[in-house]
Amino acid sequence: MRSKRVTLGAIYMGAELYMLTDYSEDFADTRDFLERQVTDAERAGSTLVFALKHVRFLSPSLPRGVWRRRGISPELLRAT
Repeated sequence: MRSKRVTLGAIYMGAELYMLTDYSEDFADTRDFLERQVTDAERAGSTLVFALKHVRFLSPSLPRGVWRRRGISPELLRAT
């Protein structure tokens, strides 16, 4: 949940900065920028979930030490 708030905060901050230099009518360029950022964030989130599901599928076939050396905790593999 915290990562979602951080992501949303970063998108909001980026939109605010973009708006400072936006001279389009009714800030249309800022709205387009915001839509692109939200779409990218959603796509990145779904890609992470997809990857974790496949890692969990493969995890029984690999020794736990392999995951630990890569910095992936067993709890993360069981999540989602």
